[in-house]
Amino acid sequence: MEKNNRFGPEVTLHTPAFIHPTALIYGKVNIGTGSSMWPYSVIRAEVFEVNIGEYTNILDFVMIHIGDKQGTRIGSHCSITHRC
Repeated sequence: MEKNNRFGPEVTLHTPAFIHPTALIYGKVNIGTGSSMWPYSVIRAEVFEVNIGEYTNILDFVMIHIGDKQGTRIGSHCSITHRC
């Protein structure tokens, strides 16, 4: 597990496979082992937490936000495909 100064103090990376330099991550976010974020993907956790499971791909131009009453959880071994 590592904290990454590039994204801020509440972002926790659990040995991701790849984080593209254009990926943006804001707020309290946990990204699981072996997961990846590809060009221009964005995670915004303004009020609640976002959890990305292990070995999950967040592909190009994906935008992940939270709900109005709870955070967002994406499981392990998932692919969130382009422009979702």
